[in-house]
Amino acid sequence: MIPIKEIMKKDFSTLSSLESVGSAVKVMEKMNVDYLLIEEGESRGVITSRGLVGYPSSRLILDCPIQLIGTISEEALADEAVEVLKEKKVSFLVVLDKKGMPVGVANQEIITNSLFQELKKLNKEKDKYITELKKTKEALETSRTSFHNIVQRSADGIIVIDRKGVVRFVNSIAESIFGRKSDEFIGELFGFPVLADEMAEIDIIRSDNETGLGEMRATETEWEGENAYLILVRDVTEISLSRKRVDLLANLVENASYVMIFIAGADGQIMECNVLASNTFGFSKGEMLARSIDDLFKPGADEGWEEIANDVEQKGSWRGELVAMCKDGKEFSVDMAASRSNNEKYGNTSTICFIRDVSKEKEIDRMKSEFISVASHEMRTPLTSIKNAVDILVKRKAGEITDAQGKFLSMAKRNIDRLAELINNILDISKIESGRMEWTYTELDIGDCIKHALDLCKDLADKKSISLKMNIDPTLPTTYADVSRIEEVIINLVGNAIKFIPDQGTVTVEVHEVGEVPDMPEGVKGFLNISVTDTGFGIPEEDIDHVFDKFYQVESSLSVQKQSGSGLGLPISKYTIEAHGGKIQCKSKEGEGSTFSFTLPVIDQEQLFYRCLREKLSQARQQQRMLSILILKIKDFEHSAEAYGNKERKEVLKTIKDTIIKERVKKTDTVMLSSLHGEILLLMPDTDGAGAETAQKRIEDYITGNENLIEGKSYRPTFISGMATFPENGTSAEELVDCARKRIGITR
Repeated sequence: MIPIKEIMKKDFSTLSSLESVGSAVKVMEKMNVDYLLIEEGESRGVITSRGLVGYPSSRLILDCPIQLIGTISEEALADEAVEVLKEKKVSFLVVLDKKGMPVGVANQEIITNSLFQELKKLNKEKDKYITELKKTKEALETSRTSFHNIVQRSADGIIVIDRKGVVRFVNSIAESIFGRKSDEFIGELFGFPVLADEMAEIDIIRSDNETGLGEMRATETEWEGENAYLILVRDVTEISLSRKRVDLLANLVENASYVMIFIAGADGQIMECNVLASNTFGFSKGEMLARSIDDLFKPGADEGWEEIANDVEQKGSWRGELVAMCKDGKEFSVDMAASRSNNEKYGNTSTICFIRDVSKEKEIDRMKSEFISVASHEMRTPLTSIKNAVDILVKRKAGEITDAQGKFLSMAKRNIDRLAELINNILDISKIESGRMEWTYTELDIGDCIKHALDLCKDLADKKSISLKMNIDPTLPTTYADVSRIEEVIINLVGNAIKFIPDQGTVTVEVHEVGEVPDMPEGVKGFLNISVTDTGFGIPEEDIDHVFDKFYQVESSLSVQKQSGSGLGLPISKYTIEAHGGKIQCKSKEGEGSTFSFTLPVIDQEQLFYRCLREKLSQARQQQRMLSILILKIKDFEHSAEAYGNKERKEVLKTIKDTIIKERVKKTDTVMLSSLHGEILLLMPDTDGAGAETAQKRIEDYITGNENLIEGKSYRPTFISGMATFPENGTSAEELVDCARKRIGITR
């Protein structure tokens, strides 16, 4: 049914004529109405079987049936109109309300059009529904696929069980955790009690009877329209074992009885320590955590926390010996190893330190070294007498000997020489290990040093027809070193090469200068690289890393005979080169010969002084003793060359130095020169400030009271001097030298 206003709007283009019942009647007179539906009520007109009458303004006679209806809804009224059109075969129908006003019209065409429109609308809605249904299906399929992918890719095992505990679904991770296939799960009871939203640990027994530990959490869900549980299972077997290991390690660390352990921040503040650390230093745990690492060690140590932290940052680790101080003031030696800590709790900038009390070990080493030293000295004295006696007999100074006697005496002499070499090596090792090895630095011409070493090895080489060659650049710079010790290193390397190569082989010594290298030490101008290459049997690869170990003997499978030796020559050589600031290494391939090479830094007198001072400082720290330095400078030294010549004034310095050494200093003191600046540098171990002042006055009085002759000219130099004492005036070589030089007005 269509509202009448809509019909009139179409047919008459006006709605104003429907303002009264009379107007409505006039409209209906023009319409082919053949049925009326009238709502019962207060109509002004009279309803007859022929139409409507009684309107004051008009009269309407309609030849059509009239049907009265009660008050019903619009939807019911429309349904009634449709029924009339169908059953009464009415062409045109008008509906009047209870006041006699037309409220709707209906005819077959309208109904047909209405139904067509409704059908169209329904078709659209159906198409829309089908489209939405299709999208819903696709989304559901996508969701299922996505769910399946998520489930299969999950790091956890996923199991779905119904309310009866029967397994309905498992993913591949769950199969792996339990060691079973899905068809062994589906339809079977899960076997573990399930409580929603609670974590539980379960014992896992796999199909191969291997056991493990799992964590399980269940949550309520729906599965295929039924209530179910979604269970997440995680294999924590390895995690559990790791936790146990961590707990065990933490317990071992906390209760360690051999190593003190600290964790320190970037500023050295102690963040954690174990029981042994607090007990050893005599502090409570709280007192320890209120201190820094520097508070636990004696001031003036070689390196403070800042230097240690820098090494850890740049190199990843640091190791060295320090002197620790307890709460009660007791001091003891420790070995400390520091490395970067990866503990998230303390941050990436924290450092973990392992500290070991080595005071007992150092005491044992000292006693061992003293015993070896005493024993070696006691052996060397009678051995020297035996050697001299055999030499006299061999040289026939005590009378003639037979050839057989000469043969046996020569054999005895060789073994005496070997025993003497062994004793000397043991004494050197003893000095090295006790820190008592002394170095006498002088100007070194490496070419002359090598020539002299080869001359000493010539007789040994000639016995095996071995050719000795050298390749030395004549423009090599001079440096400062202990010439006799460097010569011993070269003799050792060349002698080993001669012993371990077959007859008629070749040993070549080469030297060249190396300029800039990474991490060049301050003051070093370059390096001399000395190599000794032979055409021998070579060294097995597995032995190369051990050739510098004490008493280690290399036996090549290609060697025709076993060679004897003490096994101490290379370790001593290594220590000697490293003490000079160089490095030694070995390169070899079995069957192709070997090359031993070492480097020596090129330094001047100034750097030599600093090196010696650092060595003395290190000894003073270890022995907890004082050390003083004295610098004597000739006034106007830079201008004296004009009057006396550069060579001559250097001779004066050397003469004064030799005189001071001979007459005015202790045997343990070291006197050095700086010809460039006209300085005499004096290192005085076991000397405090008062003792240094006494030595200073004694030397100044001697120098000013004696004159020197330079090419017949009288030369009485005037000195100014300054002194400094460790640790009062400084704890590093640079601080002490700066202090002494400032006292005589020198700044550099």
